[in-house]
Amino acid sequence: MASLNAGVPGRFENGGVILIGTDDVLQVVEGTLKWKLRGHESIPQTDRGALTVVVAGNERPCEVEFDIKYTSVFDADAILAKIMGPLVAGKVSNRTNTGEIFTFDLTVRLFAAAGQAFPYDQAVFTKCYLADGIDFSAAAGQDVDKLSLKLMSHSNSPTFSRPTS
Repeated sequence: MASLNAGVPGRFENGGVILIGTDDVLQVVEGTLKWKLRGHESIPQTDRGALTVVVAGNERPCEVEFDIKYTSVFDADAILAKIMGPLVAGKVSNRTNTGEIFTFDLTVRLFAAAGQAFPYDQAVFTKCYLADGIDFSAAAGQDVDKLSLKLMSHSNSPTFSRPTS
């Protein structure tokens, strides 16, 4: 019998990277990165009350969530411009001039544990968009303000890869 999930565990917090396009997303709040690979809908079939088979239904988009520490929307490197488009008259809109939702590619790199023969595993989520806007949370105590991002990918699976060097 084969062993499953027997590799060396890794941690995103040990040098993991999130890219929007080719730009690094900095100040990701520790422990907040999550993604969900949803594949296809499951549609159980029955015959006279007995389950017979489960067939694949519609594709469902992937979800990616993470929090970042808030920096000004007026900063030259503000994340809002990358995920919603540039400020116009002080406002943001996630709609393009052609009426489509603003999309972008998002890459998550999980760096390998020491001694591994590869530098990182990579998941590329294509045509991402904001699922339901951006949530702002004011800080309490010694913490800082945060933005919570929940993104959907216009694909039912990211593209996984592992560079060899």
